[in-house]
Amino acid sequence: MTCGGHSMNQLITPGELIHPEIDEMSVMTYLSQFPVAKLDQVKKPLPPEEPMASGSLEGVNDFPVVNLPSEFSVNVVGDGYKPKMKITDPDGREMHHIVAEENPHRFTVTYTPQRDGLHHISLSLRDIALGTITPVESASRTVEVLPIVRLCSYPDRVRVGDAVPLRVEGAIRGPIEVVVVDATGGEHPLAVIEGPGKGVYSCEYTPKHPGLHTLNVFYNRVAIHGSPFPLRAVDRNNFFIWGRGISDDGIRINDTVPVYVDSREASSDHENDVKVKVVTDAGLELPVRRSKEGLRSTFIYTPTTTGKHLVYVTNNNEPIGQSPYKVNISPQTNSRVRAFGPGLEGGVADHQSVFSVETNGDADRLAFSIEGPSKTEIACQDRGQGAASVAYTPKEPGVYKVNVLAGGDHIAESPFVLMVDPSKPGFHPSAARLTGLEPEMQFVPGEPVPFRIDTRDTGVVDDAPRVEVLDKDLALLPINGSQINPGIYGYSFTPKKSGKYHICASLNGVAIPGSPFPVNIREPIDLSKLRIFGPGVDGPVKCQEPTHFTIDAKQAGPGAVEVALADRSGKAVAIDVLDNNDGSFTVKYTAPRPGAYQLNVVFAGAQVPPIEINVEPQVDTSGIRVTGLENAIVTVNCEQEVHVFTPDGDNTRIVITSPSGSIVEAVIESTDTGFRVSFTPSEIGDYSISVTYRDLPVGAPYLLHSVPDGNKAEAEYVVSRCGPPRADLVTVTGPGLGPVIAQRSTHVFIDTTSAGFGDIDLFVDGPTRTPIHCVDNHDGTLTMYYVPKTPGVYYLRVMFDSNHISGSPFQVLAVPALLASSLTADREKTESSFTTLSSGSSTPKTAPCV
Repeated sequence: MTCGGHSMNQLITPGELIHPEIDEMSVMTYLSQFPVAKLDQVKKPLPPEEPMASGSLEGVNDFPVVNLPSEFSVNVVGDGYKPKMKITDPDGREMHHIVAEENPHRFTVTYTPQRDGLHHISLSLRDIALGTITPVESASRTVEVLPIVRLCSYPDRVRVGDAVPLRVEGAIRGPIEVVVVDATGGEHPLAVIEGPGKGVYSCEYTPKHPGLHTLNVFYNRVAIHGSPFPLRAVDRNNFFIWGRGISDDGIRINDTVPVYVDSREASSDHENDVKVKVVTDAGLELPVRRSKEGLRSTFIYTPTTTGKHLVYVTNNNEPIGQSPYKVNISPQTNSRVRAFGPGLEGGVADHQSVFSVETNGDADRLAFSIEGPSKTEIACQDRGQGAASVAYTPKEPGVYKVNVLAGGDHIAESPFVLMVDPSKPGFHPSAARLTGLEPEMQFVPGEPVPFRIDTRDTGVVDDAPRVEVLDKDLALLPINGSQINPGIYGYSFTPKKSGKYHICASLNGVAIPGSPFPVNIREPIDLSKLRIFGPGVDGPVKCQEPTHFTIDAKQAGPGAVEVALADRSGKAVAIDVLDNNDGSFTVKYTAPRPGAYQLNVVFAGAQVPPIEINVEPQVDTSGIRVTGLENAIVTVNCEQEVHVFTPDGDNTRIVITSPSGSIVEAVIESTDTGFRVSFTPSEIGDYSISVTYRDLPVGAPYLLHSVPDGNKAEAEYVVSRCGPPRADLVTVTGPGLGPVIAQRSTHVFIDTTSAGFGDIDLFVDGPTRTPIHCVDNHDGTLTMYYVPKTPGVYYLRVMFDSNHISGSPFQVLAVPALLASSLTADREKTESSFTTLSSGSSTPKTAPCV
């Protein structure tokens, strides 16, 4: 029946023949139909057998570790197939992996788990010819990624006999074993206790011999990452070694560097046996000088060649510390950056340490870093003129290394290695004060510079401050000092040359607030012998025509000359300064427009009285004038009329600008004498009326101040309040109390809310008549507007019930507009308009004044 089934359909199955409910008659009746069927001579082709292809995973680590690569192999049975892997993390995200072919039937898969937890690995086979992908369910695996097993931080340098606690974390599966090999080679398996916490194991080791010990940590009998770990044990009576002389980098040829050896005990039997030997790369031994103070021995050497040096520190001919120390000697630096101050010499824990940096024009990528027992934040403050103040606060006592880099390299004397002492109760160095050095004080070479230091509130009255004076080359100067009274010390030094000096003052290693203190020493000067002359200042000066003047400082003394020229609005005029190489300078300039200009000259830091220069137009504008502006304060939405008198109306232009900056439409009518200009101010604020003749301005822009419509009172106002009049309770505030700017509107607020009932009278007295305008704010206060017409001193009188209020009359200074920048901007945040030169310099140079 099977053979017949290949060419025709079966009539009955074998199961039906033996079925108990089918008898033989039924079968024969059914089969009687079989002879009717005809034989099909064409046999159907047998279906092709599917190729047998499978795959398996080999060497899969069931417990990989986070951030460590894990590798396994894939074996492929069958030709024309390549594995397609899928590795997913606990969140279902597919992970990156690399499949490398060893041969057509074996592949290597590498992946790095990024987090712990269950990860799923599945294998599929890709038919290279057909591109079909067939999953291999039998090759799926699930692995558990474990966290990194690590040995927590421990003191890598201990004393013999001190117990060292060890803690291992992340060992979720499998046991932890710790075996210590001591300095003599003996092995010491440690008793490991599990907990507290999951995957945490702890143990303890007490070294009995000095030297290098190694800590071997095994997890599931495999060494953890980083094992073995070093542990250095030192003798309890050993010495502490530190100093710049054992720094591995930063020491340069001809640097004098110290190595400090501190004895831990006052009565060390081998204290005098400590020796320091410095050997060059060529095997030569350098001279070493030794000095001793208390428990500290200081060894000083000076390298004379570059290259590797070894510093041997021994006690009784046995190496101590980490001897020998490898030191790299570099060539001398070309950087002009220098650092100095108490913060580079010592300090006290929990107290701010401060030092200064002078770039000397060589600020190439300055960088600071501090290494020490505690993490320390660094704060840097720019002090101008290439100087900076750097502060940091060490939290723990110990040795700190301050690195100052310029352009990626150590500057001279960097790194600075210093000892920070433990914090002292009751010590308050911030309460110390240095007095006698005010910024405005002038000092000259050859004369003593006195100052005092007060330490009475610091808690250490009996400890004298440490004071050093450095000249401009950072060389130490002799200084005289003595105690005047308990806690008060007097000092003085005598500079020999002009320049910038520094006073470094500290108390128990902590800088006194403000230290290092800069002191500028200048040669004596005589401003009365400084001469400024020439057509550029004596006149006449025409606009748009080059002119010049001379500054003669030959008899005034040495010093820098700074020159600035600005118009009435404060806009600087470009100037060209030429050094005549004889102590005098020629200044050339071209005034762009007519009007008043101001020349400012600073010599050796001293201000010369400003010089007013009147620049005349190239054409005659004396016949042009403007009237109708007698009252500079007007009411909004009220028509105003201005008359412009000019003999040449065709070349005269009038432009009115609103407070918002837009051009105001005005009615301009021609008259026999010029123009009649009518307009209505629709905004509150200052309106500008510009008159030009042949594109040259006639006078300064005229200003009108528009105020809201309100109750007007030119000089008198009635205050309706209950109670007797109290002039002492009236207050006046606002920008109108000065200093103010001439020809610009200003105002004051007058508060009478607590003054009772009475009349208030307002007056503005000054160089010219000054109209005022008062507005009732309907809340017991007034706003008074006024416009000072010319620079000078004005007096604002405010009287209540015929009595002056407190502070009346108020003195108000009105300055020209060209000085307005000093009233509205921070001088330190704006670039100076001065051009700077030095009297007597051989080559001309210009630089912005800092």
